[in-house]
Amino acid sequence: MSLEVSMMLHLSTAHVPPALAEDLDRHVEILHPLGRIGDPAQWQSHIVAERWAEYGWFIWVRSSGRDLMPRPLQDCLAFADGVGATWIQFDRDCEPIDQLPTYDWS
Repeated sequence: MSLEVSMMLHLSTAHVPPALAEDLDRHVEILHPLGRIGDPAQWQSHIVAERWAEYGWFIWVRSSGRDLMPRPLQDCLAFADGVGATWIQFDRDCEPIDQLPTYDWS
């Protein structure tokens, strides 16, 4: 039997602008965590995401429709893809990295 193993990249929630964080929260609160069926022109119709308590989110790196997503999310997904990650765990307790922009949450 072969096992399927995925790599998860841990990124700071500081790499997510506050307005995008609100969009992600709304998306995962009202919709099934494995995406929503709806308008394919909306980026929320393509992303696979789930809330991680009050700490952040889990997002599938290979979510479709990346070109429709907000630029900060595209950048994080591209970075994660570039290091071979399958998932991103956005965590408020992670330190930001220099390779991605950060946003002020205050």
